[in-house]
Amino acid sequence: MLLFGIGFFIWGMVLLVRYMQFKKIKPVKGMVTACEKKKRKMQGTSVEEFEIEVSFDCSYGSFHKKVRDDQPLMEGEYVDVRFDMAKDKLALERTYKKTASYPIVFMITGVVVTIFGIILEIARASGDDGIKVIMAAGICIIFLLFGIWLSFIMPYSRKKKLKNCDVVEGVLVDFVKSGYSSNGNRRGRDYHYSAVYEYTYGGMTRRFRSSASGNGGSHTELGRKVSIAVNHVTGEVLCLEDEKTLSFVGIIFIILAVIGGFLIKQFV
Repeated sequence: MLLFGIGFFIWGMVLLVRYMQFKKIKPVKGMVTACEKKKRKMQGTSVEEFEIEVSFDCSYGSFHKKVRDDQPLMEGEYVDVRFDMAKDKLALERTYKKTASYPIVFMITGVVVTIFGIILEIARASGDDGIKVIMAAGICIIFLLFGIWLSFIMPYSRKKKLKNCDVVEGVLVDFVKSGYSSNGNRRGRDYHYSAVYEYTYGGMTRRFRSSASGNGGSHTELGRKVSIAVNHVTGEVLCLEDEKTLSFVGIIFIILAVIGGFLIKQFV
């Protein structure tokens, strides 16, 4: 566990260096010329994403580059991009901003896991059976914190964002599928679906992929109408129905954490 914690922290440092290097590059305006759904496979996992072709001009000249993203874009839509000429790498500005917190998250996770690993090593060295109690308590704490984040912190943050939002009608027009198979074949493959919604705002028709996912159901009901909140300050897009689903999942995590804590208290 110590190695995992150290590894997370080092990876966070690497991401931070990459982020700071890309931050020096000024964003330019580009136009989407194509957007096609693609599949990516890695270690038995099949993930659908979007290959986006962008035409843009910068100080180095005019370019047509492709970039992959989990969010779709409409052909003819204008987006901000950052282009690293030295590495021949293109990044969407929205993706760059979205991943800005990743280095800190990895570094904090690394510190927490490392501290937890040190506690476990101390318990193991002392020969105390309390190691199992510590592990169970740690899992309960993680569930509790994750549940609080989904059910309270995210809704509070969303409420603040909604102050600058206009709500429009959207419709489910597509879905992105990802799946995992432990035995390497198609039988028994567990698929998860993320809805892709289309909406019209400011005279332009756009699409975005929901952050919520599931085994099917409402995530694959083509034509289902939803309420889309568009933040006219940050440009962030939310599906109000999907955000409520995330809050419900958070409550489940909190209940599991409380039950786990009660069981630990009974058996200690």
